[in-house]
Amino acid sequence: MEEKKYDSQFEKLAHTRFPMVRELMSGIQEVLRMQTFPANERLRFGYAKVRSFDGYQIPVTVLCPEGSVKDAECLIYYHGGGFVLPSDISVYRAVEKYAIEVGCRVVFPDYRLAPEYIYPTQHEDSYTVYKWVYDNAATLGIDPAKIAVGGESAGGNLAAAVCQMARDRGVQVPCFQMLLYPVTDRRMITESSQRIVDAPVWDRKHSEIMWQWLTPHVAPGEFCYASPMEAESLEGLPDAYVETCDYDSLHDEGEAYARALKEAGSKVEYHFIEGTVHGFEMAGDTPIVIESIKRRCQALKAAFEGTAR
Repeated sequence: MEEKKYDSQFEKLAHTRFPMVRELMSGIQEVLRMQTFPANERLRFGYAKVRSFDGYQIPVTVLCPEGSVKDAECLIYYHGGGFVLPSDISVYRAVEKYAIEVGCRVVFPDYRLAPEYIYPTQHEDSYTVYKWVYDNAATLGIDPAKIAVGGESAGGNLAAAVCQMARDRGVQVPCFQMLLYPVTDRRMITESSQRIVDAPVWDRKHSEIMWQWLTPHVAPGEFCYASPMEAESLEGLPDAYVETCDYDSLHDEGEAYARALKEAGSKVEYHFIEGTVHGFEMAGDTPIVIESIKRRCQALKAAFEGTAR
């Protein structure tokens, strides 16, 4: 393993690895789906099924802070997990904090997973939920001008892709995108991708398997939204908050996407979180995690205030 350079706050994650064994995946997915949002007296939970492009009913959870008003802001949050794992409790807790601290409604889709479902299923599910929220904003009590998207890792990929899909399909783009250590480039040509091959939680070997499972039959040039960095243009996309981790093979591609968005005309708030590993929220309420979530909430608040009518 490369010499350790992550903060001691994340020592408990030193031996954590995403399980990427095809024969075990369905069982792992089933176990993780037994986790749910923890009860929170400051939130009301709603549930819906959204019809996807092929008729599949996507389960969606809607988090509504107590006291929220009509025409509320909304964050659609796509969880990570390499496109193969459901959410876990650390993501549920972070999402609850976004809802409570920002005071926005959070729509949380349970999109379909690889290897059973391959690209473009995950991306079309994610876009379908965005379009559903936008089309049903009045019923959901949401201001259609204040719908942001976000996600971590693979979820950051989906959030970025939804912005591109909305733009390309002539639908109002989200007002903001929050991309946390996102997957952005299937080519894996960056320095960090080449260098970080044996790291806590996630590294290049995981990415190689992820892309094999997600896009097994996709020819070069047909990746389209699966690899946001390969888009022909990044013009006309929302402003963004982009965060990258230190000891993470995805660091350079996240940084490159932030830079490319900025060059294309989007305002970008970029943060490199020193001492962190991929998925560092799993360490619990450490000082770095607390500060990072606080900063994300501040960025979301500022974005929603900037779209005030």
